[in-house]
Amino acid sequence: MVYGGGVFKNLQSGAEGAEKIASPWVTLWGIGVASFVFIGFALWLWSGPEKPRPIDLDALAIKLAAKMPKYPSDVAQEIAAKDVEIAALKQTLRDLRAAQAKAPADMQAVFEEAFASLERGEIEQSQQIFRKKSQEPQQSDEQKARHFANIGTLAALNDPKRALIAYRKSVKLDPGDALNWNRVGILYYRTGDLDKSEKAAVKAKSLAQQQGDKLLLITSINILGANAKMRGELAAAEILFRKSLILSKELDNQERLAVSYINLGEIERNRGNLKTAEILFSKSLILSKGFDDKQTVATSYNNLGALALTRGEHAEAEDFYRQSLALFRELGNNEGIAQNYNNLGLIKQNQGDYKSAENFYLQSLVLDQVLGNKEGISITYNNLGILAYLIGDFETAKSFYLQSLAIDEEIDNKSGIAKTYNNLGSIMRVQGDLVAAENFFHQSLEMMKKIGDIRVIASSYANLGKIAKTRGDLALAERFHQQSLGLKKKLGDKLGMATSYGQLGLITQARGDLSGAERLYRQSLAIDKEFGNKQGIAGSYNNLGLIARIRGALKAAEDYHRRSLSLKEELGDKQGMANSYNNLGWTMRLKGAVQQAEVLHQKALALATQGGYKKELAEAYYHMGFVAVEQNNFTKTKEHWLKARQTFKTMGAARTVKKIDQLLEKLEQQSVN
Repeated sequence: MVYGGGVFKNLQSGAEGAEKIASPWVTLWGIGVASFVFIGFALWLWSGPEKPRPIDLDALAIKLAAKMPKYPSDVAQEIAAKDVEIAALKQTLRDLRAAQAKAPADMQAVFEEAFASLERGEIEQSQQIFRKKSQEPQQSDEQKARHFANIGTLAALNDPKRALIAYRKSVKLDPGDALNWNRVGILYYRTGDLDKSEKAAVKAKSLAQQQGDKLLLITSINILGANAKMRGELAAAEILFRKSLILSKELDNQERLAVSYINLGEIERNRGNLKTAEILFSKSLILSKGFDDKQTVATSYNNLGALALTRGEHAEAEDFYRQSLALFRELGNNEGIAQNYNNLGLIKQNQGDYKSAENFYLQSLVLDQVLGNKEGISITYNNLGILAYLIGDFETAKSFYLQSLAIDEEIDNKSGIAKTYNNLGSIMRVQGDLVAAENFFHQSLEMMKKIGDIRVIASSYANLGKIAKTRGDLALAERFHQQSLGLKKKLGDKLGMATSYGQLGLITQARGDLSGAERLYRQSLAIDKEFGNKQGIAGSYNNLGLIARIRGALKAAEDYHRRSLSLKEELGDKQGMANSYNNLGWTMRLKGAVQQAEVLHQKALALATQGGYKKELAEAYYHMGFVAVEQNNFTKTKEHWLKARQTFKTMGAARTVKKIDQLLEKLEQQSVN
C-alpha cells in the first residue's frame, strides 16, 4: 500500500535570465503506491521599477508560524514541527516577494500594504487587501488577475481550496496566462477532479505552444501525463512523459530532464521493470544533486526507497525514506513528509511493529486531510485497512477499504480501485463469502491487466489460488500460485515469493507430499527470517507444525505451534491466534491431554466468534467434535460437527463438507449399533 513519484517542476513566466524562487506548492506523497510530486509554481524575478523595502522574510515566517492553525495535539509534536511550518511559510513569502518584484510601479504600494499586514500577523487581512484592489472599477482585467494570483499565493498558507478558487478567478480574467492555467490544472489534480485538471492543462499547453514557451509546455504535458497515469492509462502517460523528456533535452534543461526520468521510472516500476526504474531514478538523483535541487533529490530518494521496499530490503529502504524525509522537512513540504510517513509505516508493518506503523499512517492522514490531498488520504485509508486486516479486525478493515474506494472512484483512480477490490476480496474470503471474494479478485485482475501493474496482478492470482484451494481444486490453485510466484520473481519481491512458497506448500501437503511441502515451508521461513517478517515466520512455524503432527512428531508439532502463537500474540493477530489455538488443541488431543485441548479450542471459538473468522470457527467446532468423542459425549459430537458442516458449507469448502458427512454417517452407525 505502498512509494515515489514523478514531478511537475518549475512553472515560470518565461523571462530569460530570471532568478528561480521555490514555491510552497511542492508536494509528494505515496504509498505503498507511488504518485506524482508537484515541484513547482516557482516564480521568476527580474528588476522591477522600484526595489521594495527590505523585509526579513525568515523572521516574518517565524512570527506567522504562531498564527497558523495547529494539527491535532496527539500528533502535533511530529507533524507540525516548527522547522517544517516555518520552512513552508518562507517559501510562500518568497513567492509573494517574487510577484512584487515583477509588478509595475503602481502595484508596489499594494504589496507593501499586504506585507505590513503580514508583519502584524494578519494573514486574512493581507488577502483582503488584494481582494479589495481587485474590486476597484479602474483596474483592468489583467491587473485583477494578478491580484487574484497573489490571493492564491497567500491562501497557500492555510487553505489550498481557496487558492484554487483564486487562481480560477485569475485565469477567468486573464485567460492568456499559461502559468496560472497550469497552476489550476495541478490543483484540480490534487483535489481529484481529473476532467477539470485535464482541461486546464490542455488550455495551458495550447497557450504555451502559441507563445513558444517550452518550459510551460513541459509542465502542461506532465500534468496530462499524471492524469493519464491516474486513470491507469500507462501507455498514454509514457508517450506524454517521453515528449517531456525530448523537450527537456532540446532545451538542455537538466532540472526538467531529472523530472522526466522520475516520471518514466514510475511507469517502469508500475510495470514491474524494477531494474529499468532504478536506472532512471538514479539518473534523476545524480542530475538533481548536481544542481542542488533538494526537491528532486528528495523525490529520487523516495522512489529508490520504494524499489528497496519491494525487494524486501528494509534497512536500505528506511535509509532512503529518512533522507527524503529530512529534505522535505527542511523545505517545509508537508505532502512530501506525509508520503514518507506512509512509507515508513509500511516498513514497520512488514517488520511486525504494527503500533509504530499505525502512528506513521495517522500522521500521514492528518497532513493529507489538511492539504486536501485525496489520493494520499485514499492510500492511507487502505494502509490502515491492511493493518486492521492483519490483526483480524475485519469490520474496521472493511470500513477503511470502503472509504478508500469511495475516494478513488471520485477521483477516477483506476489503480487504487483495483487494489481496494483486491483487499475487499480478502475480507470476503476470510468471512466465508467465496463468491463475492472471487468477484472482487477477478475485477481487480482485469483492471490491472489493462493498466499493466504486475504487483497487483500477482496479488490477484495469489488470492484466486486461495479460493481454488478452499474449493478443493488443487490443480487450479497451484496454477494461480505459480503465476503469482513468477511475477514476484520478476519483481524481485522476496517477501512475496516467501508467501507463494508457503501457499504452494499447503497445496503440496494436501496432495500428501510431506517432504515437498516441508521443503517449500522452509524456503518461505528462510526468506522471512532474513527480512524479519514476523507474520510470515509465524505462518511457516504453523505449517511446519502441521507436517510434524501428520508424521506423529507431536512434541515438535507443539513446539512449532507455540512459537507461531507467541508471534501472533506479539503482533495482536487475533485470527492467527485462533488458528494457532486450534492447531495446538489438535496436537494436545493427540497427546492425550483432552481437557487442555478442549480449553484451547474454546479459546479459538471465542476469538473466531468475536472476529467473524469463519474458517477458524468451523475448525474449532470440527475439533471440538473429536474432543467430545474422546469424552464419549456423542450428542455433543454431532452438535459440533453439524455446526462445523454448516459453516464450511457457507464457505464453499465442498471437500471438507463431504468429509464431515462421512464422519456423521459413521457416528450414526455407531449409535445404532
